[in-house]
Amino acid sequence: MRKPLLLACLTITSLATVVARQQPQPPSAQAGQEPTFRAGTRTVPVYASVTDDIGRFVLDLKRDDFEIRDDGKVQPITQFATDIQPISAVVLLDASRSMIRALDTVITAADHFVVRLMPGDRARVGSFADEIRFGPAFTSDRDDLARQVNDLFDLRVGINTRLWDAIGQAAAAFEGAEGRRVIVVLTDGDDTASTSTFDDAMSRVRRADVMLYAVLIRGVQRLPEDRQRGRRPVDFTDLALQTGGGYYLVDNVLDDMNSIATQIAEELHSQYVLGFTPQQLDGKLHKLDVRVRRPKVKVHARQSYLSEPDKIGARDVR
Repeated sequence: MRKPLLLACLTITSLATVVARQQPQPPSAQAGQEPTFRAGTRTVPVYASVTDDIGRFVLDLKRDDFEIRDDGKVQPITQFATDIQPISAVVLLDASRSMIRALDTVITAADHFVVRLMPGDRARVGSFADEIRFGPAFTSDRDDLARQVNDLFDLRVGINTRLWDAIGQAAAAFEGAEGRRVIVVLTDGDDTASTSTFDDAMSRVRRADVMLYAVLIRGVQRLPEDRQRGRRPVDFTDLALQTGGGYYLVDNVLDDMNSIATQIAEELHSQYVLGFTPQQLDGKLHKLDVRVRRPKVKVHARQSYLSEPDKIGARDVR
């Protein structure tokens, strides 16, 4: 396994000399934005991005342009802001054997994402195979995060894949974290050794109020042992969309990753912050539908939330 690791290391080292550490330009914030989601209030946070018919972000909408439906019933929007809200992110790298030939691609994608974090954003790097490993506590130091991403000796490549366990532990890592909570996982979608299931991971992500972005690398050339087992990647679509995150299918080429990292970062920094007070805290999963009163636009927002008293309004998510 040393040869692929060495190639990945050389790729990232050369890439680091040409990647400019420049942050994206934020959309202009509206003056007079009110504080949002104060601790102790029972408010469901909804982060929504809106694009026009050619994919450009629409940034001039007002509170009255939005409509939120909770299980089909229209809810008054009690919180609204358009200024950029900080994020807390966990970047998860799949370091299992089936990903060896795509390791440089995965590292490059993670590197591009942390480079595009903005002041106030925080992140933490993790990897998974036989072991699940996380870096130090959340930090806003992009240079430090880039060093963690590119530390191949700490990546610990392994035979098995504990994908669902890793997502569950990443969700738990947000305990006490403020702002939007985001998991970005880069993987081929295979799980071979988790003690938890897909449903377990989905439950933990929902309970932690996390947005999941899954980048599935479909161009991985599997090793003979993996092909013989006939394993197939899982479909992340439902989990990502339910949480308000995203799902990307990419080829195993470096050029795709720069574009995807830019898309995720730009979307996270172009979201409207909405909130409403739930009519009942019944401990059940509620369906959400966010609409915009403007033609030819597309809304991307979470599609469900868990209505539990100890989950809603238990933290300041501004």
